[in-house]
Amino acid sequence: MGIDTVVWVNKLYVEKLLFSCDVFLCWDDYLFLRDINGIRWDRFREYLKIEDSDVIYDDRVITSKDLLKHIATHQGKIRNRTKWVDICMNYDLLFTPDTYENTEEIEKDYIPLWKINTVIEKTILDNKHEILKRILGEEDKE
Repeated sequence: MGIDTVVWVNKLYVEKLLFSCDVFLCWDDYLFLRDINGIRWDRFREYLKIEDSDVIYDDRVITSKDLLKHIATHQGKIRNRTKWVDICMNYDLLFTPDTYENTEEIEKDYIPLWKINTVIEKTILDNKHEILKRILGEEDKE
């Protein structure tokens, strides 16, 4: 077993992450972060070239502000740089290894992305019959 990355979203930004568009679901940022959440911590640090950072000193808790400063110093050398800049500018996030021990402090203001994902999945599964009924245009799918 390795050490995984945990993405934390400030509770004040959860609605913005999931429902920034009023007419349709605009989940590009959420899905991008969901794909990052759970990858190996070392791979995450390597992907963003954290080991070369002059602005990230505590690599156990990386803030979106620090990550934004870090990305700015690496010009175009980071894959999906534009997406990372957009996300770091629009959301208050933390990135930690899953072995980070002071989560009680973080949990006062932040929620782990895996928890958001679990609630979304459960809500969809609990309502699958209604969803299928609407998709298929059938009155009774049960």
